[in-house]
Amino acid sequence: MPIFPLSINTPKEISEELFDAFKHFHFDPPSSASKLRRAIEKFCKDMKVEGSNLNRMIQNLAKTRPEEASYLEPLKLVGNEGTHKSDVTELDLLYAFQMFQFVLELYDRNARFDELKDVYDKLALRFGKDKLQLEHKQAAPEVLNN
Repeated sequence: MPIFPLSINTPKEISEELFDAFKHFHFDPPSSASKLRRAIEKFCKDMKVEGSNLNRMIQNLAKTRPEEASYLEPLKLVGNEGTHKSDVTELDLLYAFQMFQFVLELYDRNARFDELKDVYDKLALRFGKDKLQLEHKQAAPEVLNN
């Protein structure tokens, strides 16, 4: 049973890791936190950020996705606590899952952006594409190195 609904737009690798985190939520919160950390790593890899560790990946992600990176940083700490110690509670995880759910909504926003392209083009043609000052493009993170 998922703690929060996972969108069909969320990559399978991230969803699978999160389902494992959800399974361990009640009986082994530290393991759940560790699996959440792995889901965060997979999110960073899917965003094509590089780094020799999760901290560096999050710092690199902040260059193109500062809002998401700022939410991932405390989640990394929860995951570290679950991986290296055992002081993670169910409430800590509920907060962490809530924040990660927000981060994952990026996939839905990206899908919606793609869906609206035709609507954008119609309005631009109707009212003067030459009058538009901003380029209509989705922010695509570049491969970022540490």
